[in-house]
Amino acid sequence: ELPLLMPATLNRTKVFFECEGTGEAVDLEGDVGVVGRLLSDSSDKDKSGLQVDLKGIIYNAKILPTPASIVILTVSQTEARIESISNDYVQLREDPI
Repeated sequence: ELPLLMPATLNRTKVFFECEGTGEAVDLEGDVGVVGRLLSDSSDKDKSGLQVDLKGIIYNAKILPTPASIVILTVSQTEARIESISNDYVQLREDPI
C-alpha cells in the first residue's frame, strides 16, 4: 500500500502519442537526443496540418480525445506521485504519400 500524492499544480506539458506500426521508427529503446521533428502546415485543408517525422518516417497526426483520463505516476518505495494527467492524445498514422 502506497499513498497517492496529487501536486498543487499538474503538469500539462506532456504529449502522449499512439503510433501504429512496427519497425525501427517506433522502436526508441536506447535512442537519445533528437529522434524526429514536429511539422506543421496549415495550407493543406484536406489534412490536419500536423505531421511527425520519426526517424525519417512521416506520420500524419490527429489530436483525439481519450475515452478516459491518462494518468502518469512516479512510483517509489514509499509513495506514488501524480506527474501528469491528460484527456487527449496524438494518433500517428504513416503518411501514404
